[in-house]
Amino acid sequence: MKRPTANQPIWFSRYESPLGVIFAAAAADGVAELSIGADEASFLTKMRAKYGYQIIEMRRPFFGLFEKLDVYFDGLPVDFAIPVMLSGTAFETAVWNALRTIPWGHTASYAEVALMISRPNAARAVGGACGRNPLPIVIPCHRVLNADGRLGGYTGGVEIKIALLKIEGVL
Repeated sequence: MKRPTANQPIWFSRYESPLGVIFAAAAADGVAELSIGADEASFLTKMRAKYGYQIIEMRRPFFGLFEKLDVYFDGLPVDFAIPVMLSGTAFETAVWNALRTIPWGHTASYAEVALMISRPNAARAVGGACGRNPLPIVIPCHRVLNADGRLGGYTGGVEIKIALLKIEGVL
């Protein structure tokens, strides 16, 4: 996993999903951001602030992401083993890597994820890292629930989390 650097070219595109438009941004070495339900202007403003001024619209390269999303939204398990470029703290990156190990159709609690990264008292911080996840669906933070089984929050809104869990047969 590489980290994007400022002022490198970033490509963006839109993917029409059953949940609405998903905007994606990628650099030369991998997908860096996905945004479910954002408007294009807000997405581009965020990308310019985070990565620099050079934002280029292009369907490719997205490293097979859109094809994998097609399969995902057809309700089939998908291995999102695509090149990604994450920009986060060491803790956030550890959480995001742990989330990628939660299988399709399964869930884990924030406390269980904290245990997965050997930080048993960090359940609340895990929730914060989930909220800053730059690649929802690819990094499946929607699979993380409260210890009592309640859904908890979701950056795109709880309705999106419910829809994703229904696609995977969890709800």
